[in-house]
Amino acid sequence: MIVQISNYGYDLGPNHFDIMIPGGGVGIFDGCVDQWKVDKPKWGKKYGGIGGQSQCNDLPPQLR
Repeated sequence: MIVQISNYGYDLGPNHFDIMIPGGGVGIFDGCVDQWKVDKPKWGKKYGGIGGQSQCNDLPPQLR
């Protein structure tokens, strides 16, 4: 994996950074909720994301 850190966030500890991926859950900023018009609980655990394949069915087809 090639990683480029462009925004490490103020809410993280030393030597931590965010990796943004579709279906990765909602964190401190919930942009996907507004962009995809999907209720927050359907994105999975906050700071954790989708926990299993069955939860993917709650997301839009473009993100499955």
